[in-house]
Amino acid sequence: MLSKGRKNMSMKENKGITLVALVVTIIVLLILAGITIAMLTGENGIIRKAFEAKEATEYAQIEEEVALAWTETQAETITQNLSSEETANYLEEVLKQNDPNTSVTYREENGTYEVNYKDYMFEIQPNGELTTNREDAIKDIEEAWEIADKTGTDEDIADQMEQELQGKDPDSSAEYNPDSGKIEVDHGGYEVEVDPDTGEITIKEPSLPDVATVVITKEPTNVSVYEGKTATFTVEARTVGEVTYQWYKGNTVSASSGEAIPGANGANYTTPAVTMADNGKYFYCVITASLNGEKVTEKSMAAQLTVQREVNIDTDEDGEPDINIDTDGDGQPDIDIDTDGDKEPDINIDTDDDGNPDINIDTDGDDKPDINIDTDEDGQPDINIDTDDDGNPDINIDTDDDGNPDINIDTDDDGNPDLNIDTDDDGNPDINIDTDDD
Repeated sequence: MLSKGRKNMSMKENKGITLVALVVTIIVLLILAGITIAMLTGENGIIRKAFEAKEATEYAQIEEEVALAWTETQAETITQNLSSEETANYLEEVLKQNDPNTSVTYREENGTYEVNYKDYMFEIQPNGELTTNREDAIKDIEEAWEIADKTGTDEDIADQMEQELQGKDPDSSAEYNPDSGKIEVDHGGYEVEVDPDTGEITIKEPSLPDVATVVITKEPTNVSVYEGKTATFTVEARTVGEVTYQWYKGNTVSASSGEAIPGANGANYTTPAVTMADNGKYFYCVITASLNGEKVTEKSMAAQLTVQREVNIDTDEDGEPDINIDTDGDGQPDIDIDTDGDKEPDINIDTDDDGNPDINIDTDGDDKPDINIDTDEDGQPDINIDTDDDGNPDINIDTDDDGNPDINIDTDDDGNPDLNIDTDDDGNPDINIDTDDD
């Protein structure tokens, strides 16, 4: 049996051991907590990885939506022969079904379409490749370099940059090249080199497929011009490689029977002044792309040229047309005749374009129609004849438009009808004759 003093000493020793164990336990727990927090929130932590995975999934889904919309737009562009601007508008309308704030802009200087969709920026390259917006891609790369731990090796920096960039685009890559001493990065469709020490970025153009490509996006359209004028035909195409154009002129709609036009080697072709011999001719373009020894050729549809003859006759040689016929160009009058040389048409016929009078005749040169017939367009009188040029119709017939009198004749020019027949419209008298003018 222990003495009382010995017992107290034993209890103190036990308490000392328990306290040390508690301290050790607390330290271990703190260490574990620190490790857990680091695993959750650190640069490679679970929370960050989960966020990056979510962001990558969201990006991939949005990218797929844009790609599908572009596929639909390409089909519409080809079938409807849309211009580049019309293609941009169509793509914008398709994407607006999911995001009303979508905008699509065609950049003529580099042939790309800039797409702003669901707060992401994309560019559609001339070969149809979908890339992120260049500014966004470079910003992502700069941020990835900033985040990377510079105390590690250059390979470590490259690995950390790749992990960061793949959180935004799963197809991204970053690899250190010991020969150049640079980190080669492919992100958002852009290839760049990054100096691991300074973060300086050297940008390369988006990589293009090494296959020659020609896709006609807008076919030439029919053109109608007057004899003596020029006509312009245009073709639009998306191409990869060195491109050449050659226009042909033929007698049939078949895009294989024409003869090459010397010097017609651009996307646009303007004819010399045309003659009636050019009427009905067809024009088409052959586009060739060459790349890496391979050539691809596409022929456009043939567009027809119509040449119209404008008749303009000056019978009194005063420098002003006395007979001007345009059927139907349309530069307006279809038949316009000045019989007395006062520069005002005495016979003006337009059936029916419509610049109005369908038959308008001034028989006495006072510039007021004496016979005015409009059957029935309707600019009103259907037959209106003023035989004595007093400004009041002497024979007025409207059957039945109805601007009223159906037959109204004033034989003695007193302003009162002597024969008035309305059967039966009914503006009243059905036969009303005043032979003695009382």
